Amino acid sequence: NFNSVFGTPYKIVRVVAPPDYSGNGTAIYPNNSSADYRTYSNSVFVNKTVLLPVYEGPFDSTAVRIYQENLPGYRIVPIDCRDIIGASGAIHCITHSVGVNDPLLISHQRLADTYDTQNPYQVQALMQHRSGIDAAQLYYTTDTLAGFTAVNLSPSLATNSYIGTIPAQPAGTTVYYYLRAVSESGKVQVRPITAPNGWFSFRVIDTTDVTSIQYNALQSVFEMKAFPNPANGIVCIPVSVEASQTVAIELLDLNGRLIQLIHNGTVAAGENRFYLDAASLPSGAYFIKAHTRFGSVNQKLMVAH
Repeated sequence: NFNSVFGTPYKIVRVVAPPDYSGNGTAIYPNNSSADYRTYSNSVFVNKTVLLPVYEGPFDSTAVRIYQENLPGYRIVPIDCRDIIGASGAIHCITHSVGVNDPLLISHQRLADTYDTQNPYQVQALMQHRSGIDAAQLYYTTDTLAGFTAVNLSPSLATNSYIGTIPAQPAGTTVYYYLRAVSESGKVQVRPITAPNGWFSFRVIDTTDVTSIQYNALQSVFEMKAFPNPANGIVCIPVSVEASQTVAIELLDLNGRLIQLIHNGTVAAGENRFYLDAASLPSGAYFIKAHTRFGSVNQKLMVAH
């Protein structure tokens, strides 16, 4: 329902909410008055470490794995919270945050997946320190084992904003990168904070249309084939699923930027139809992306007036 400070949708990573096994060992949830709100999201970041509440249940190892997969470079430390969760809180609720006396701010909207194999990828970041910024760098690679290439960032017209580029890459490439800033006083900071062991990444996607994919997790077929294509008016987007599930359908430009959220919600089993008005879109190439928790399909859409 809400966008980030950069005006873009948040990436949602879901982790199971474990039941409460206290008492007679029966799994119960908070809709039962005697159950505690056991969650794994009540964690806290301490520099490069994440303190993760666990409850010695069967889902603990899954929660640790999900955190590790989505936070490369961080150390995930499980903390048994069975004795404190009954006080209506776990790690984050009882700690919140501790400020930094001399902060060096780096704020960056990570690059999205792109279909562009011709133009450099622009990286922009807000970098600010009370003494000023002495140096700003971008480090990138397509192979983390081979090391990173450094690129100096230049001040942009916007206040405290710095810009650099990553060279265009062939389709099928994954690009890894991180940012580094040095203040006039000598303080050094990187983003993500775990760099170079952790990094931002984006994919350069093949422009070949993919309209059907077999999901082993569901053992069902997810299909999408928008028409007419090319289009200059109403575009019909049929989406077929074997089992009811949540589907997000987006219209993206060639750089992977979101132009329009066409649908985000439950799709019933069978064929469902959604519509896009291409009359107001500038002529050119776009991509329609439909994705679920199990994967995504993409289709190139040409708009010609």
